[in-house]
Amino acid sequence: MDTSIVIADSLARNEFTVGSDIDWFLLNDGSADSQHHDFFRRVREEINKRASKPVGPEAIFDIPVFSHILVHAIGGENDTDSNMIHRLVLFLESEVIGSNDVYNHVKRAILKRYLLEDRGL
Repeated sequence: MDTSIVIADSLARNEFTVGSDIDWFLLNDGSADSQHHDFFRRVREEINKRASKPVGPEAIFDIPVFSHILVHAIGGENDTDSNMIHRLVLFLESEVIGSNDVYNHVKRAILKRYLLEDRGL
């Protein structure tokens, strides 16, 4: 499947405690597929069984995140605070559960947009 389970914050820093929430998102890098939502629900169910408290109400974590938006909506009116946070989390404070193929591919694509397509360089 063209997804990666991305964990962030205290769990990614190996600072997880009994009182920590589990900040995570499902990174999707592919065509629209109903299996993505089914997989997301199964992952969410398993994580919620293990979490001592729910994630925050900001809707930054515990959601599916789509690579197309992260890569192609950088800056401008189509970018959002959530997208910027997800990009920052990917580079600064995240780890991946399972295969890191999608995780690495999306990070490379974002870097390419920032570095190679910047007209100011």
